[in-house]
Amino acid sequence: LVVRLAPEEAVYMKMNVKFPGLAWNPVQSELDLTYRERYDHHRPDPYSRLLLEALRGNQESFVRSDETAASWAIFSPLLERLDQERRIPEPYTAGTR
Repeated sequence: LVVRLAPEEAVYMKMNVKFPGLAWNPVQSELDLTYRERYDHHRPDPYSRLLLEALRGNQESFVRSDETAASWAIFSPLLERLDQERRIPEPYTAGTR
């Protein structure tokens, strides 16, 4: 199951299904809900939506200062350890799943 938020919103699931016919031939198929293909409707870009929500007074998309502090308290030791161990990220091809 894949839920993609950016750059283009989509929800899809890959699964093996039986190919039509009498023989048992499994093939990979997708149950796909890619918003751009499914809905012919103008979608504002993410920054426009965020700005509109801020103007409406909706704070759901914003992080409180205590949550930010808690996040730094959790992740700072992990990041420091990665720096100390000089770990190198494993490269991968852009767009792969």
